[in-house]
Amino acid sequence: MVARETSLIEGLVAAGVDQDSAARAAPDLIRFADLLAEDGVRLGLLGPAERERILARHIIDSAALLPLVGPGPLVDVGSGAGLPGVVLAYLRDEGAILLEASERRCAFLEQVASSDPSIVVVRGRAEEVGRDARWREKAATVVARALAPPPVALELCAPLVAKRGRVVLAAGPSAIGSLEAASATAAELGLGTPVLRRLRVPGATGGGYAIVAVKEEETPQRYPRRTGVPARRPLGGR
Repeated sequence: MVARETSLIEGLVAAGVDQDSAARAAPDLIRFADLLAEDGVRLGLLGPAERERILARHIIDSAALLPLVGPGPLVDVGSGAGLPGVVLAYLRDEGAILLEASERRCAFLEQVASSDPSIVVVRGRAEEVGRDARWREKAATVVARALAPPPVALELCAPLVAKRGRVVLAAGPSAIGSLEAASATAAELGLGTPVLRRLRVPGATGGGYAIVAVKEEETPQRYPRRTGVPARRPLGGR
C-alpha cells in the first residue's frame, strides 16, 4: 500500500498537483480507485481491462485538469464514474457537484459521496439542469471528460457557469481540429474564445489536452436547447 501510495503521489505531482495536496488526497484517491476496480467494473462503468490502469489512465489523467480549475463551486457534467469530478473534489478540498443522468451511475456516485458530504450528486440531463435557477450560472468551473464533441459539450456546460467562470473540457489531440467550431459555439453562449491547453499527463503517448473557455457574458436564455437537440444539431455547424 505504501509503495502504491508513493507511486500515486509521484504521478499526481508530475501532473501538476502540489506535493501537499497530492499527499493529503492520496488515501482517498486509492480508495476511490479500488471502488472503481470492483463496483465500477461490475456495474459496467469501466471495462474489465481498465482495472490495472485506473490510477494511471483515469485518476492521474483527471488530476491533470487541476491547474486549470479555479476556486469556488465546481460542476462535473456527465460525471459517469466520477471522472474527473471526484478526483478534483479530493484534490481541491472544496467538494464538487456531480451531474449525471443515468440512475445506475448516480447510484454508484451516491456510494462515493456517502463518505464525503462535500460531494453532491445531482441526477438530471444537462439540458434540463442548465435551465434550473438553482444551478444556472452558479458554478465557478464546469468540467467534462468524454462528454461529447466540443461544440456540444460547450452548450451543455456553459449555462451552468457564472460570469468570469470557466468551462474546462478534457480532450485528445483531435481537439486541435475542433477549435474553429468550438469558437463559433462559444461566442453564441457568452464564452470567450476557447484556448487549447496541453496537460501534464505522465506517460501519455498522444498527449492530453483541455479546451478552456472563460464566461464573458450571460448565456442567452434559449440555451441549452431541448434534450437531445445540442447533439443532433451542434452549434458551429459541426
